[in-house]
Amino acid sequence: VLQKFEVVIPVASWHIWSLPLLIDNIKKNINPEKIIIVTSDNNIKTICNSVRACNLVIIDENKLFLGLTRNQIVAVISNINNCQNRSNWYFQQFIKMAYAYEASFDNYLVWDADTFPLKVLKFLENEKYLFSVSDEFWEPYFNTINTILNGIIKKKTRK
Repeated sequence: VLQKFEVVIPVASWHIWSLPLLIDNIKKNINPEKIIIVTSDNNIKTICNSVRACNLVIIDENKLFLGLTRNQIVAVISNINNCQNRSNWYFQQFIKMAYAYEASFDNYLVWDADTFPLKVLKFLENEKYLFSVSDEFWEPYFNTINTILNGIIKKKTRK
């Protein structure tokens, strides 16, 4: 039996138009106790007007974790591997990790706003979590992870 869990979705302004459909699909195919949207303060009113969902919580991304703001990540990332154009993506990754300090349940699922669950999905089987592996390889990402983690953990792919 899957324990209670919530789904957290970092949402950029260009994903707001599809949010109602995404939330409907998450409710239908994942069935979390709660859905949390983490987004820019500028998006909150628009999301509230476009999405009518029970158990939906919206959090300002710059208030999720003390000291973690978009501007701070842009400043840091621009000095690592010359990746300033990817700083928003890195900020989203830090949001996903920082949510652990806010989670209401022991388990939470991070969901990307541009990915729709089109069928019922399982995340736990025989009391073990299910994972998938990707063939994606974007070298600046791996270089930055290596720099941030000082080589302690190496990301692996099937390549």
